[in-house]
Amino acid sequence: MLVIDSAVFSDIAGIILVQTENLLMNKDKLNTTQKEFYSSKGFLIHSFTGDDLEKIIEDQKNHILLVGSENNEVVGYFLGYNLGEWMKYKPDWIHKAFINLKSKNVLQENKILYGRHVARKPLYRGKQIGRKLEHAAFQESKKQEYQNIIVEILERPIPNEVSIKVHASLGYVKIGTMLEGDNLEWGIWKKDL
Repeated sequence: MLVIDSAVFSDIAGIILVQTENLLMNKDKLNTTQKEFYSSKGFLIHSFTGDDLEKIIEDQKNHILLVGSENNEVVGYFLGYNLGEWMKYKPDWIHKAFINLKSKNVLQENKILYGRHVARKPLYRGKQIGRKLEHAAFQESKKQEYQNIIVEILERPIPNEVSIKVHASLGYVKIGTMLEGDNLEWGIWKKDL
């Protein structure tokens, strides 16, 4: 049975393992068949370290880090940042995003959770782990008085079709796009809480 709780230091190794199993490496060198495979299964692009996770666990005021466990084994996690705090490190993010003015104002005025990662072990695919973690994140976000959650989902060069479908089914709406480097295009999705 899946148990979802706030992450603690002893969960870090399990979170890193889940991250590693989902991290897409050498994305620029994949052939069409490999791109289609990953597009249909889901993946992560950006990684973080154990040190990053320690800081996140210590700063629960500005982060939500939930783990899903079965038999004391981490099988999935959700990681979200307070968008206002995150933008202190990426101050130009809101200006680089292609978002309509109304949505930009909402992102600047509301307390927003930036959902950075949701992942589960590949062996647990089809067991709704990600969906359950998202629902738990909605509840925790409401407790912490967030008004919205936003996520970025890769659309080009490899569309993360699984993530797009799941987030749309959970009530997220695409509000814009973000370009990163020469070839990454992210869809920006928002959910009202």
